[in-house]
Amino acid sequence: MDDAPQQTQPGRVLRVDAKVCHVQVEAGVIQASPRGHLFENLEGRKNPIAVGDFVDVSLEGTPVAIESVHERRNYLGRTASSHDPREQILVANADQLFIVSSLQDPGFSSNRTDRILAACIWHEIPVVLV
Repeated sequence: MDDAPQQTQPGRVLRVDAKVCHVQVEAGVIQASPRGHLFENLEGRKNPIAVGDFVDVSLEGTPVAIESVHERRNYLGRTASSHDPREQILVANADQLFIVSSLQDPGFSSNRTDRILAACIWHEIPVVLV
């Protein structure tokens, strides 16, 4: 077995599916699977990778693998479900968040808007209410 270190390339996660992520790298968008070690030590989170994460991918081998996830500058999350208390990260490393809501169908919810505003302030995400 070859123990030579693998060459990695930086990328940013654009989409997360069940077992594969779409990652923007210098050459374009690729599909990559997270390495198993990324699922260790999730610290109460549902998944190790979220849209917006900066990652290092190894382009050697099939499938292409996500080797590591960089530290997040900020993130927006929620409880995964009423049956799963783990946190689900919705977006990471957000530059800005826009809140857009209809006035009718569905009706405007000031409570929902307040929760989103509070979460953005708490996680230091610049927010604009449109």
